Amino acid sequence: MKGVLVVHQKEYPYTHDISEILKHVAMVDKPLSDASARASELTIYAIVTRYPNGEPVAEDGAQEALSIAGDVYARAKAYVAAFGVIWP
Repeated sequence: MKGVLVVHQKEYPYTHDISEILKHVAMVDKPLSDASARASELTIYAIVTRYPNGEPVAEDGAQEALSIAGDVYARAKAYVAAFGVIWP
């Protein structure tokens, strides 16, 4: 989602709070932000798994998180591609 802000030459917040990032995305494309709202559920994984003393993630939760992340990644990738930006 930060890539969406970059293509609009907007600054993005330096945070792991995906809800906060989506608030900024909504300022440039509300439908994209709304369609990606479930990404907010990933914030806990951005924090808990990042640090060595974080709690382990249950497999069923991890599978759901991967599904959400894949969907959001695909949306963001397609969005920035419309601006001529290609990433792997």
